Amino acid sequence: MPTHTYIEAPISTPFLVVCDHASAALPEEFGPNAISAQDAMRHISHDIGAAELTQLLGAHLPAHTFTAKISRLVVDLNRAAECGDVIPEISDGTHLPFNTNLSEVERSIRLMRYHLPYHLALAAITKAHHDKHAEKSLGILVHSFTPCLTCIDNPRPWHVGLLWRDDEYTAQRLKLWFEKHTDYVVGDNEPYTAFSDASYTMRKHFGDFNMSHIAIEIRQDLIGDKEGQEKMAKVLAEAFKAVQLQQ
Repeated sequence: MPTHTYIEAPISTPFLVVCDHASAALPEEFGPNAISAQDAMRHISHDIGAAELTQLLGAHLPAHTFTAKISRLVVDLNRAAECGDVIPEISDGTHLPFNTNLSEVERSIRLMRYHLPYHLALAAITKAHHDKHAEKSLGILVHSFTPCLTCIDNPRPWHVGLLWRDDEYTAQRLKLWFEKHTDYVVGDNEPYTAFSDASYTMRKHFGDFNMSHIAIEIRQDLIGDKEGQEKMAKVLAEAFKAVQLQQ
């Protein structure tokens, strides 16, 4: 089972868009009933709308795009291999029997089959992109988040979250752009912080190159259908182009 899809833009571009949680696909060996059809459509299996938004950004910017082809339930590609929940046994209250009580050998095989090749491929692409475009490069990591994580949570107030760790400059330029050109409520390292285990891809592939980058979280109800995805893609493309010109 391939771990990713890489699509090159038809022209030279400083933009590289990555989506770790693009897919709900599970390996065939998990069986047809590994999870329910309802759970396969939930945020526990993938970031809703993120894959479609990534491809639209590829067209609008244009950008090279790198998207995962396996579910986060198989292995969370945005966690380090040694992270305890890189292969989750429970996700938002849903038990995952195919991840329960794995031996060390089974865990290692899973990581070698999916996690390692994904990040080796992304490392090569990121390096080549940076080598070509240097300080003009802009790496963009696309995610989506639920309006409420659990039924007892208060609704999250943000429309968009900007996650940053090593590149505060790009985050602040984007935040200013959103405040000037939209009425979105924008979170600064919200609803998650990039200073956590849940930002492995950013740390591994962008921070080390000192490459301009940002992880963006979109509230999933804003990109749950084609109309919303297209609207958001146009807004984001305009924002990223404006910020890239300031580098």
